[in-house]
Amino acid sequence: AVWLQGVVLGLPGALLGLPLGVLAARLALARMGGDLGAGYFSATALHLQWHPGLMLIFFVAGLGAALTGAFLPAWETSRATPALALRAGTEEQGHQQRQHPWIGLLLLGLSLAGSLAPAIHGIPYLAYGAVACLLFALLFLLAPLLRGLTRIFPLPHAPVWRLALEQLRGAPGRAAQSLAAVVVAFSLVVAMAVMVGSFRDSVANWLTDILRADLYVQAGMNRDAFLPHGAAHLLCALPNVRACSPLRRVTLNLLPGHPPVMLLARGMNSNDPERELQILHAVRVGPQQPPPVWISEILAGISRWQAGQVIHLPLGGQERAVTIAGIYRDYAYQEGSVSIPIQQYRAWSGDDAVNGVALWLRPGAAIPATIRNLRQTLPGDGQLLVATPKEIRSQSLQIFNQSFAATYALEAVAMVIGLLGVSSGFGAQTLMRRNEYAMLRHLGLRRRDLLTLLLAEGSILSVLGILIGGALGMAISVILIEVVNPQSFHWHMGFRPSWPLLLTLSAILWLASTATMVLAGRRAIRHNSAVLHDD
Repeated sequence: AVWLQGVVLGLPGALLGLPLGVLAARLALARMGGDLGAGYFSATALHLQWHPGLMLIFFVAGLGAALTGAFLPAWETSRATPALALRAGTEEQGHQQRQHPWIGLLLLGLSLAGSLAPAIHGIPYLAYGAVACLLFALLFLLAPLLRGLTRIFPLPHAPVWRLALEQLRGAPGRAAQSLAAVVVAFSLVVAMAVMVGSFRDSVANWLTDILRADLYVQAGMNRDAFLPHGAAHLLCALPNVRACSPLRRVTLNLLPGHPPVMLLARGMNSNDPERELQILHAVRVGPQQPPPVWISEILAGISRWQAGQVIHLPLGGQERAVTIAGIYRDYAYQEGSVSIPIQQYRAWSGDDAVNGVALWLRPGAAIPATIRNLRQTLPGDGQLLVATPKEIRSQSLQIFNQSFAATYALEAVAMVIGLLGVSSGFGAQTLMRRNEYAMLRHLGLRRRDLLTLLLAEGSILSVLGILIGGALGMAISVILIEVVNPQSFHWHMGFRPSWPLLLTLSAILWLASTATMVLAGRRAIRHNSAVLHDD
């Protein structure tokens, strides 16, 4: 019968989920495009595509999830002894028999091992497994954690609040059932918020560090567009310009089986590369060694090249020996990049084309006047892009926010699903405790005292869920930032939790989950006259 209930719930859920998912994909494609609003493919006409085989997999997965969720209750029901099941306190004893905290500790050990393991064929399978082990470990450790945390809290003097805390101390298994969904949801929200926030802060700091010129001039939105011949020399000769750095972008096939790498020929000083790059590691290149170049952190991770190593670049029809003088951070080119002084590049390739120029202005020079003078110097080119570092940083962060808008939406969905789980779990537990509430009414508690009891239990449970879910989310974010991200993309970012954001999310969750529990409890006991009747 319990398995049949799983089928009755899972079958329409899976059938309804398929068209709703397709509709959500259609709306996202129409409103935000294939890049989810980031602006990368805005000019490309995209059409919704769905495959019957994939839909069948999703349907089976949805139905399988329902049957999997019904398995444990069905197994427990089949093994229950009716006479024992009718006794008071039997439910909590059953919870204690099913806790198996040693399985949770074993999963924690597996999670630690997976987070320390290397990637397999460039994909961090074991790190993803470590995250899954953390989430499953919670299911076995949530009740013991609740028991331990409730014993840390001092007993309040108010009778109703004291009764609520004593109730949670005596029945942590029942509380864990109500709280599991929202703890898992909140942990994932915290993990993604910390990871995305850390990435955003790292990108913002990187942009601030590398955008040191006063003006940047580009030939157009296309990276392969060139400035007119001689334009770079004219821009560098403007009266308000004290220094300039031309830039030439060229794709090179350096690594067999990998996409092309971007070669960045810059107007850089070999003795002072930090003027153009955010150097992470550098070595000194002697005069007897091949000329220096610098590679991005991404390229170093893909190729396993190290600072001081001699490599060869295909330039001017020959293999040019160069020495890796340092490794720098670069979030712009996901396939990796190599930076070389533009004088060396021109000497080897004979190519004097320029894609853009960075301009440093003289002290006191006005940027608007310089831009007007610049456009007068290069008239008739409507594709010319001129921007200040502030404008580039603002536009880049706007694209970043648009790229992760879908992530924020999924976090909200996860929170809603967690709150629905809290509502159903707490409501079911309240229904099972109707006799307990009737006894409390018999002992003298008023109706508003019962509602206060629900509020107290919901508040305490919400705080405990926030503490446990927040700690679990932090652990997951560490794995994502320190293990998954470097193994997947070969670059690092700082660990920068946004505490104001996390506190705001915690406050929202506390209010929402407490209100959900109170409403679910009131709804569950609304029709119980023995409980709600006031003398």
